[in-house]
Amino acid sequence: MSFQQIHTRLSSPLYEELKTIASDHQLSISKMFEMIIKKFIEDHRKQQLTKEFDRYVDEMGEHSSEITEEFEPMVTKKLLEDTEW
Repeated sequence: MSFQQIHTRLSSPLYEELKTIASDHQLSISKMFEMIIKKFIEDHRKQQLTKEFDRYVDEMGEHSSEITEEFEPMVTKKLLEDTEW
């Protein structure tokens, strides 16, 4: 795996806090940045997926009554079978 260098500027208070947290967790600042960026990317991907899902639900909303009518008997049967009487 190749690595790329990035250079950034942080305010002194933010940098000092980052150093303290990195030290508390016995991590380098580079590792902290890597973890933070990975988390940010993961959160972004989840947000994109949620937006896509919401868009799909909105598009399918007009068909929801058809879907409900189609699957309702199967759902009812499954609920009755799975219920302990």
